[in-house]
Amino acid sequence: MLKKNLKHTLRLLLLLSLCVGIQVSAPGCDQKDKGPDTSVIGTIYDPTNEYQVVAVITGLGFFGCAQVTVEDGSGNLVTDATVEMNNIALVYDGVADAYTDDDESDQLDYDEGEVYELTVTIDNQIIAEGIARMPTSPTIISPVDSATHQLNQALTVITNAVKYATSVQVQLDTPYIDADGNWLDDSTYTFDLPSGQQGVTIPGAVFNVTGWYEISVVAVSGVSASLLDVGITDYDMGYNIKGPRGVFIAQALGEFSALFIPGTGGQTASLGSLRRQVNASQPATRWKRQWERLRRKYPLLGGKVSGSAFR
Repeated sequence: MLKKNLKHTLRLLLLLSLCVGIQVSAPGCDQKDKGPDTSVIGTIYDPTNEYQVVAVITGLGFFGCAQVTVEDGSGNLVTDATVEMNNIALVYDGVADAYTDDDESDQLDYDEGEVYELTVTIDNQIIAEGIARMPTSPTIISPVDSATHQLNQALTVITNAVKYATSVQVQLDTPYIDADGNWLDDSTYTFDLPSGQQGVTIPGAVFNVTGWYEISVVAVSGVSASLLDVGITDYDMGYNIKGPRGVFIAQALGEFSALFIPGTGGQTASLGSLRRQVNASQPATRWKRQWERLRRKYPLLGGKVSGSAFR
């Protein structure tokens, strides 16, 4: 009996080795669990129909959201399409003007390396298909959080090595409060990391005011991050999406890192205390500024974000 079981076990191990170790030798073994072809990620397609689809999957640690906007050839929102992500139906959200994942069902995963297959069907016809993959979480190695910098000096930002991304981008928000607690006209600058590199240098001219700067990094699967900077609402091609005009991406957002440039009098007020000081006196301006900054940082959201967008 023992000899028979041992023989059976050896046969199973041999079959597994044929399927896993020598995949081409066992017909069907490699095809069954092959999964989607991720090599097509980043392909630019000529449109074959009149629709425009903008699909964005955003991962933030263990949390995330999926948001898909569908428009017809006249620019009108399509609210009765069947939108599926990994065969999970997305629900139309009238607040966000987009199809989103159901917060209650929590069916989509936002883990690193997760592959997403998008299909959009209208009148029983598939009008959009695409594949994206969640990049690994990007982090800033240097400078460290709350580091001190000097006026008009260049800064090199070093990130970790990111997998599954077609592009990585460093974003810098200039202070909207200076070191003395005064409002400023803040701006957002973006810098693409050269392919295969983990660092980018920000020119010293950007650091021309005192106060707290915010540095963040985003890893994108599907397109070059620079495509997102222009904030366009009309696309001429299908960027990582087959069928319509539009774009399909999965993006992993990293945590913010603060950078402080002290005032001429050596002020070292914390970012929190400066915000509390100004927020108390100008709450309406505070919300307006934060909303404008959100729209600048994530232009593909189209200016509308559901109150339950992130879980």
